[in-house]
Amino acid sequence: MERELISIIMPVYNSERYVKDSINSILKQTYPNWELIIVDDKSTDNSLHIVESIKDKRIKVIKSKKQLGSPQARNKALKYVNGKYVCFLDSDDLWDKNKLKKQLKFIKDNNYDFVYTKFYYLKDNGSYKKAHIPTKLDYIGNLKNTAISLGTVMVKLDKIKLKDLEMENYKTCHDAVTWWKILKKGFTAYGLDYYSLYYRVGHPSLTHNKILSVYYTWAGYRDLDTTFSKKVYYYLMHIVNAIIRRI
Repeated sequence: MERELISIIMPVYNSERYVKDSINSILKQTYPNWELIIVDDKSTDNSLHIVESIKDKRIKVIKSKKQLGSPQARNKALKYVNGKYVCFLDSDDLWDKNKLKKQLKFIKDNNYDFVYTKFYYLKDNGSYKKAHIPTKLDYIGNLKNTAISLGTVMVKLDKIKLKDLEMENYKTCHDAVTWWKILKKGFTAYGLDYYSLYYRVGHPSLTHNKILSVYYTWAGYRDLDTTFSKKVYYYLMHIVNAIIRRI
């Protein structure tokens, strides 16, 4: 199993406070056969220097010539993928050391194409709480419950193609829209009963500004190919389930 190459995609923009810890959580993985594709999105702080100071032949650093935003930075990284499996980690989040090993076993043992896991909400003071997620999600289920956190995903590249992972340029919901696009083709995402990710909350960003997040997430629902009443229904269910997930 350790011959299977896993490609990990990480966009970096002004993450000097967290990026070293995020990369170290990859370096500590008990599964060794991975490649990390980092796209520095024209950082203006010390992020690029920190990234380049970490010497490991499995890490590839790509310097964007212009600021792309995280969705397009991930799309740029997809062009360099060599693995059979693709995962994502943001430059402020952390993985449990067994993330790749456990998830690869789960996806292979069950012949799945798309899997995700449970995760923790991590605060800057070091405290964390569990997120409540369903055991599996199809297209309609994920419209109503956007519980698939980007950093918990593993996708097998076979029936799902690299092109399917390309993200639209939404400000906050680009990952959810990508999962909708894949699941709408008839795939089901399966959840592993395991906490693989520490998802950092509480620091300033678009995602963590609740008012902006609500506004920009609606953009994804607004563009769905369905009736306005269904868009509103799915969006309201998404809000309800997002609240439940944090209780």
